[in-house]
Amino acid sequence: MIPIAGGVISGWITYSSMHQMGNRLLTALEESMDLSDEELVASIKEMEQEIPNMTEKDFGILQASV
Repeated sequence: MIPIAGGVISGWITYSSMHQMGNRLLTALEESMDLSDEELVASIKEMEQEIPNMTEKDFGILQASV
């Protein structure tokens, strides 16, 4: 019984701390990403030139949002 309770408590502590830190990271990344749509497309095209074996599926989500 004690190992189960310890696991649940430990899991909850881990989840709550990681959830908060994950949200902070997401916010920081969103704030640092201030590319216009044109700059984003240009960046993807530049990466495609530098990495010739890059497939369309690698950036499908980004291209669909632009």
